[in-house]
Amino acid sequence: MSPEWAKRSQTHTYGAYHMQLVHERLGHEVQPGDQLTSFRGETYYLRSSEKPHKPSSTGRVYVTKEPGGDNVLSYFPGVFSLTWEA
Repeated sequence: MSPEWAKRSQTHTYGAYHMQLVHERLGHEVQPGDQLTSFRGETYYLRSSEKPHKPSSTGRVYVTKEPGGDNVLSYFPGVFSLTWEA
């Protein structure tokens, strides 16, 4: 059985808006398995994400140090220059 974070989708609906997790500088949507670089220059791989649950929230991203790794870490999207867009 998959853990809950593994079932989360990258594209979500927040209220009446369809939301995507987007790289702020590059302007493209990120998908599970994509390589991300933190503001510290560290490399991670996107496992899943959780959309903001209210307007003042940023949501979370779940990453691993290795592709397909089991040690999942939770960060704010801004650590990787990511943002949710409608």
